[in-house]
Amino acid sequence: TVGRVLRSGVLSAPGLERLIYQDAERPTPPLAAPFVTVPSTEPVPGPKELLELGGGYLPARCLASSAGPAGGMASDAMTLARWGYLLYGGWVLGAEALAAMTDFGDGHYGLGAVDHGPSFGVPALGHGGTVPGYTAQLVAFPNEGLAVAVLMNTNGDEADLSSIAGQLRAALAQ
Repeated sequence: TVGRVLRSGVLSAPGLERLIYQDAERPTPPLAAPFVTVPSTEPVPGPKELLELGGGYLPARCLASSAGPAGGMASDAMTLARWGYLLYGGWVLGAEALAAMTDFGDGHYGLGAVDHGPSFGVPALGHGGTVPGYTAQLVAFPNEGLAVAVLMNTNGDEADLSSIAGQLRAALAQ
């Protein structure tokens, strides 16, 4: 299965245990509950209740499994940043494959990578995504040996997360 191939391959590095492929793997606490709206007359469910409602997956098994690799991944920020450091730093792919992945041609999108350099004024690449209840942004700065991940438990705007990523980069560079 895809989950088994990922776990025995690119996700086998130490420190990537919390970067999981749903529904082959289940997320483990601590967890951020997805953003949900409930009627004002209803109590807001906590993370444990939401995880149970989602069948043990985030935000729910039906969404995690239907999205496949395009949205079935779940992680915490530290593990996602570690993944970005390893992937874009050349530790996961060979030089030729990484060069192909980050060849942006005349645009800003490569093979699963986005050129964030124009936004930051330095070489920067990564990817973001949104699923119901969550938004994520991963930005790696290969020349600085730095990667930051910003996660938000809301249906947010990836541009907002890029701004936060820039602030984190500045704080870490000091």
